Amino acid sequence: MRSASAWWDPAFGHKSGDGSVFACLFWGEDEKISIHSVAYIRNKPVEGFVDNQDEATYQSQQVCRLIAQNFLASITIETNGIGKFLPAILRRELVNSGSKCAVLEHHSHRNKDMRILEAIEAPLHANKLYLNADILSTPFPGEVREWRPNQAGCRDDGLDAVSGALSASNFKLKTGFSFSKSKHWQIGSGLYKARTLSDSH
Repeated sequence: MRSASAWWDPAFGHKSGDGSVFACLFWGEDEKISIHSVAYIRNKPVEGFVDNQDEATYQSQQVCRLIAQNFLASITIETNGIGKFLPAILRRELVNSGSKCAVLEHHSHRNKDMRILEAIEAPLHANKLYLNADILSTPFPGEVREWRPNQAGCRDDGLDAVSGALSASNFKLKTGFSFSKSKHWQIGSGLYKARTLSDSH
């Protein structure tokens, strides 16, 4: 692996609104891009978390765990909406966890559908985009199958986060970097080439 990028598109996850999604990608020496993680951030306490924390702190702590699990050196937060309050909270929680991960901020001004198409279509059609098999059990494959540009009602939270990670600055991994066998993202879960959007429709 040559480099990686991560993106968090936050939301409070109300049923009628957008979901909060973290996406992590790895670039190989052959320029292939592996979508390693698409995590839909939970809003209710799960094992290992205190249940009386505010929602922003709770979500930030989940993202801290994902950053640690993926050995990330930086992450970009989309600061539209509630995101403008989260960089400081995430930085605080990263410090509390002992992480040195950098937190970058991005405010999106462009149409979401155009962002998704411009980021994803080129690597898909060039057969450069691959998908970790673990993601098949998330809502992401359904979003790919059902999404249409300019069509109301289509869920696109995961697609938006992945497109953000594709467009974000990716950081170089240290020379000789590799996961241990227990942490290797290809072992156990497998790696699948993602279908093009046209194949999924």
